[in-house]
Amino acid sequence: MTITDHQEHKIWVYGTVPQPVGGVAIFLQRLIESKRVPLAGLIDPYFGAQKAELPIRHRYPKKKGPLHRILTLMKLFRLRDELLFINGSRPESILALFPFLLFRNAKKSLLLHHGDLWGSIECSRIKTALVTYMLRGYSQIFCLSEKQREFYISNKVEESRLTLIDSYIGILKSEPGPEEIDGDAKVDVAHFSKQAREAIAWVSQSKSKVIIGSGYAQPFYNHEWVLDFLQQESHAAFGNVRYILCCYGPETDHLQQLRERFSVLPDARLCFGLSPLEFNAVLSRSDIYVRPTSIDSFGIAIHDARALGLQVVASDACERPKDIWVHENGNYDQFRELLKKCLVSSNEMRTGAGSEAGDIARRMTIVDALQGFAQVQTFMDLPRATEELSSSLGVSCDTRL
Repeated sequence: MTITDHQEHKIWVYGTVPQPVGGVAIFLQRLIESKRVPLAGLIDPYFGAQKAELPIRHRYPKKKGPLHRILTLMKLFRLRDELLFINGSRPESILALFPFLLFRNAKKSLLLHHGDLWGSIECSRIKTALVTYMLRGYSQIFCLSEKQREFYISNKVEESRLTLIDSYIGILKSEPGPEEIDGDAKVDVAHFSKQAREAIAWVSQSKSKVIIGSGYAQPFYNHEWVLDFLQQESHAAFGNVRYILCCYGPETDHLQQLRERFSVLPDARLCFGLSPLEFNAVLSRSDIYVRPTSIDSFGIAIHDARALGLQVVASDACERPKDIWVHENGNYDQFRELLKKCLVSSNEMRTGAGSEAGDIARRMTIVDALQGFAQVQTFMDLPRATEELSSSLGVSCDTRL
């Protein structure tokens, strides 16, 4: 016979919110702002001059530099008895974090977002061994794909601790959609950066279709594929289509190369450093979202684009939704042909293009998974508990029924 006690505990989160901007940070910001999971606070290791305002406690470095980051991470020692959800990107995240998670008493869960978890550690036996060891300490690990699930199994994680999830959290109602932007929310747009206002004006200046891309300024995103397409194809055949690319993250050498290529094309525009709210305003006014990246884990912008009614062309670098145009990873010719079909088709989204494994909508949502993690269930054996109680009181008690 047992006594079962169900209690909902609030979860502390380790991760970051904009700034810096990126899919991992935007996901976490939406999770927190949705208020659908009982969260106590956020330990954020990244400094940002303009951090997002959150409805929970937010601890982050007040200045740049490793010292201030370490001081922030040391706050984790005070949370030894608190549930902890770690939201990161690569396996290196748990390597760097391990010293600050020693001597924990409460459970912790993990979600890594990178599409190639093997890539960063496969060349190092030491890193692989350390990751395998450290993964033993997580009671629950959330997987974005079958590929991620295979990674954890290959590192000796029991399947009982793995959960395939749908991590998408949609654009919150507090963020203006296209109708609000055109109407009542003009005041909000007036507070956008000059670059964002100019981008919105550029996208809206004609009725020709607008292709939009986003991501880090890194070669594996293949941002230049649309530029190649515009230079090789007849614009008139596609109604003088235009292309806007919204990059974020660190300023790289590749960013400068992209700027040089964009500067010679009148129907192409490059933006760098838009806020998530500004990007969504530009996205909502566009027609086709492209994501030909060679490495991906989820692609939150794909799901936002679908929610806003855009058509989507993307690589099969990871599992994709079924209603988009999907091309083989690294195959520019196939991307070009699909983009042509997309441009001449109606604005209706593609049906049945994604892989069977990409039916992400049938999985448990990250919200439900974390709500389950917050439910602490303790069991007490009644006869044993009674014996311990009577012993401490110095009395005899017969527990037989």
